[in-house]
Amino acid sequence: MSQGEPQTLRIIIGILTEHCKSVTDGQGKEVYGLLFGFIAFTWKDELKDPLDRPPSLSKTVARIMDSLSSLFRESSKLVYKACAMAMSEIIDNCY
Repeated sequence: MSQGEPQTLRIIIGILTEHCKSVTDGQGKEVYGLLFGFIAFTWKDELKDPLDRPPSLSKTVARIMDSLSSLFRESSKLVYKACAMAMSEIIDNCY
């Protein structure tokens, strides 16, 4: 899969980090967790949000990890598993 333009990544990260705060059901939070893992798998070490000056992998990962941490408030093993899978994708593909 093509990584696409940095602006595409900015849109995806912006949507995921902002909208995951307002998701209230467990299934929705599970999907958001899995989507964070998917973008890590897709962009790999190019996971650099152009919002940062200069664009930085570590800053982008920190922003994603903050969002994943907020998902852990849901008392659901499926959400926990989705977040763990996303974290694993970040470690395996971005570093």
